Amino acid sequence: MYSWKRSWSVGGVILAAASFAQAAPVLIDDFNVAQTTDRQNVGSTTNSVSDAGILGTHRDVTVTVTVASASDPDALVTVGPENLQSSTASGVQGRFAVVWDGSATVSGDPVTGLPSVFALGGVDLTGGGMNDGIYIRGFADLQPTLTVYLFEDATNYSTQSQSFVGLNNEQLFGFLFADFIAVGAGANAASVEAVAIVVSFETAQLAGADVTLDFVEANFVPAPAALHGGLALLALLGVVTRRRRR
Repeated sequence: MYSWKRSWSVGGVILAAASFAQAAPVLIDDFNVAQTTDRQNVGSTTNSVSDAGILGTHRDVTVTVTVASASDPDALVTVGPENLQSSTASGVQGRFAVVWDGSATVSGDPVTGLPSVFALGGVDLTGGGMNDGIYIRGFADLQPTLTVYLFEDATNYSTQSQSFVGLNNEQLFGFLFADFIAVGAGANAASVEAVAIVVSFETAQLAGADVTLDFVEANFVPAPAALHGGLALLALLGVVTRRRRR
């Protein structure tokens, strides 16, 4: 099952195929580099890993517990190989944040997990204008909120939120740059200084939510029908587009 915000006409299929073929993907993270972040009581825990395959070479993960369970207060995020998995004990409420800010120093707001360093050097997520959004593949057992942040600095950034459908149905989220909401002056997707995603399960209904994320990437974001038609056209043209699959 997929989550999308774009509708397409039949004629848009060919345009989607052409744009998909010309897209210049910018991989933010495929979650192959191992990292474990664990929080076992109310509060936050943050750590960082470094690898050339991560956008900006560095990734911070912050796990925050806002309401703990007396029997099992644990909230755990494990990365690698091939995905990020959060495992939260029943009754635990909180959130986790993943930040790519280009800094080897573990930094960020200890409560929200959002960055306090902005050192990606103006990375162009649009790929020279060929990419129009960020997509994330994953699933969850409940319906927590997934929010993407693009930063210029601490007071100027852009954000967009969507929700998981739950029941462990796999989704491909499409976050179009045009749909981001600006805070302050907002962020320019062609010159980004930090990227963050936050998964929030801070209500009793979402307590204990478990989430899996496969990748985060900037690319052209086609709707499912357009993608199907586009891939058929690309096959006729003899163009092969590799997609990492689990």
